[in-house]
Amino acid sequence: MLPKRSSPATSRAAAATPSLSFQVCLRAISAPRLRSSGSSFSPPRKRSLVRAQSASLVTRHSSPVTGRRPAAFTLIELLVVIAIIAILAGLGFAGVNGALKQGRKTEVRAMANQIKLAIESYYAEYGYYPSATASDATLLGILSGTDAVNNKRAIRFMELPAKFTNSSGIVTPPRFYASGQSNFQIRIDTNFSGSINAPDGSSIRQSVAVGIRDPDIANNWIGTWK
Repeated sequence: MLPKRSSPATSRAAAATPSLSFQVCLRAISAPRLRSSGSSFSPPRKRSLVRAQSASLVTRHSSPVTGRRPAAFTLIELLVVIAIIAILAGLGFAGVNGALKQGRKTEVRAMANQIKLAIESYYAEYGYYPSATASDATLLGILSGTDAVNNKRAIRFMELPAKFTNSSGIVTPPRFYASGQSNFQIRIDTNFSGSINAPDGSSIRQSVAVGIRDPDIANNWIGTWK
């Protein structure tokens, strides 16, 4: 008895359908492998999240080019910074020192003008100037109203701060001169000649002049000399 022959369509369907054993093997190969005893499978999504977090930490704490931490300052860079700071500090100190000197000169100039105004006020009150031969201490008493002999009305013509006075009379403030305090140079035209002699010997057309020698500039006077 001859075997039953299948139709061509049936043969093609059987060839296209894989056998059962082949399907089982294919599924076993494509299934994810589990880790060895005691470990669990990490889903792809969770694994991707861990990788993203690790990449973020690396980017945050490392250089964007090399992936390593940025290098610290070198010794040469620190020395350069220290040198720049020292130069700036020196310039600032020089500027502050110059401003303090200029401030003291302005203060002395204002005091010279105040002394001159007090002497002129004395003249307006009594009709004559204080004695030109009076010592600085005597002149201080006259203008401050403590000399009852030469200022009988006890008029206080000026207020003198303590730093501008000592036992010798009206003086420059402390630290104006490195050598110490010095008396103001006061010239009064008591003869009404219309001129007075300046400290350098020249004649100037003023009735009253008050000044002090500049501590920084030679042959320069600070005050009312003209």
